[in-house]
Order: sequence, then C-alpha cells, then structure tokens
Amino acid sequence: MKNLKSIVASTLFTAALAVPMASWAANFCAAPTSTASVTFGAGPAPSHQLDPEEVTITKGGTVTITVAGGGHFISIYPVSRNTTRMDIEMDLLDPLDSSKNCVEFAPGETACTANSRYLVTDGSGKLVLDTGVNTANANDFNRVNFASGATTALAAGSVINNKFFKTGRYMIVCDNRGHSIPTPFMFGFVNVVNCDNLNDE
Repeated sequence: MKNLKSIVASTLFTAALAVPMASWAANFCAAPTSTASVTFGAGPAPSHQLDPEEVTITKGGTVTITVAGGGHFISIYPVSRNTTRMDIEMDLLDPLDSSKNCVEFAPGETACTANSRYLVTDGSGKLVLDTGVNTANANDFNRVNFASGATTALAAGSVINNKFFKTGRYMIVCDNRGHSIPTPFMFGFVNVVNCDNLNDE
C-alpha cells in the first residue's frame, strides 16, 4: 500500500511540475473571499466530521471554526497542493482491513487499531503527521491545541478564528486519535490563495 502510494504520488508530482502553480490558485479565484466558516464536529453521531470539509480563502483571510460536540483538539498542517482526502485516508486505519496501514502496534495489540502508530503523508509523499502510539494517559497526538496552547479539549461552542498569512493547502485535523484515525476520519482542508498574484507561493 505504501509503495503503491509513493509511486502514484511521484508520478502525479512529476506531472504537476509541467503545470504552472498559478493554475492551482486560479481554480479558486472566480469568487475570492477573505472569510470562511467551518463547523468542527458536525454530522450525525458520532459527529466526527467537518462541515464543510474544504474551504478556500484569500491570503491573510480568516477561517472561523465553531466547535460542536466534545473531546476535540484542533491542529493545522501544511500539505502539498495536490493532496486529496484519499491521500490522507490511505494512511489511517483501514475500515476493511485492520491489519493495514499502522506502522507500530500499541502494547497488547495484534492488529491495527486507533491506538496504533500511523505515518500520514500528503499527495507528494511528504510526512505530515506521526501519530505515535497511544498511551494509557493520552488520547491525543501529544501535541498542544494550536489555538489556545491548552492540552485539554476545546469546549463545545468554542469559536476559533485562525488567520492564514501564507498561500497553500492546509489540513485541519482533530488531534483526538479516536476521532481522526478511524472512520469517518475527522479532518478537512483549507486552501489559501492570492488572487492578486496567482504566482504567489
């Protein structure tokens, strides 16, 4: 699975080099907007989804994240512009085969679970997230919440405003491994574009 993904990612990356990066941004600039809103914890039970799963804003704009439900931690990671949802899901717990995708079992495990270690790569094969193995004392990825610096989960109803000053594509994910590693995989994307300069990296 990993080898196949690497080959496909390499092929797509090579092909992408022939296409000006400006075309990526141009796709989003028909109706540019400086703000977007995301509900973090939407959907039917277990409510571990983002709504919408992808938003686009202009450089320097703000994404407003409203937390629904409980137990959520929020982190944001830059990913390659060709990264798809499938690229991320392929590195998480396979709902059809629990023996796949993890690279290290948690103590006492004999197959992959949400407690296992996963190496999440983007569409170009770059490592984005190393979940580590879950311990008895932590149910997150051992990272602090990006917004408040707190190690406790955000309360339902919390509103986070996050500005993006650099163009590119970003993954926004719940660091509670029980929410993001198994289906429905609690993550989404933010695209940040400079519609006044489509060649802005």
